[in-house]
Amino acid sequence: MPQTPPTPRPSQQVERIREILVGRQMQSVEQRLDRLEARLQPMPVESSDASWNRDVESIRHECREETLRLRDALDAERLRQQEETHRLARRIESVASDRRELSDEARRAVDAQLRPGFDRWQEQLFDQLRQRETHLVEQLREELDRMRSWIRDELSDRSDADRLHRAFEQLAASTREIANQFPPKS
Repeated sequence: MPQTPPTPRPSQQVERIREILVGRQMQSVEQRLDRLEARLQPMPVESSDASWNRDVESIRHECREETLRLRDALDAERLRQQEETHRLARRIESVASDRRELSDEARRAVDAQLRPGFDRWQEQLFDQLRQRETHLVEQLREELDRMRSWIRDELSDRSDADRLHRAFEQLAASTREIANQFPPKS
């Protein structure tokens, strides 16, 4: 199964878009500079120096004007790209915020759907535990009653049976008291 590359962070995406836009603009600027350089190649020299000086000045003037136009165009493009970058950053933040809100809404919806089932399950579990606890307490009482009767039967002939009988009754009473201290939980 091919792995998908990790999603770049919003700042990386903005930087990538900036590289694409600036790269295209730089290509246009380089073409303009190539055209200017082609126009600046040596021209045939006329016989008079005045004409040659005039041509050189004219070319210099054109170069200055073209340089200014290029600077203005670059500044305008840079400003446009900055504005576009800011717009894209705001849009990315907006989409991220919308996704967080959708995620929160989905979590609340799932919680609303699942909570009644969990509440029923929890109530059933508590009911089952209460029943189990009641059953165990009843079994303990029955076992204590059986032991008490067995001890009475076994020790009825012996001399210290009364003392032993009282001790076991105290044990049974203590056990009952402990069981009553921990009633089934609601």
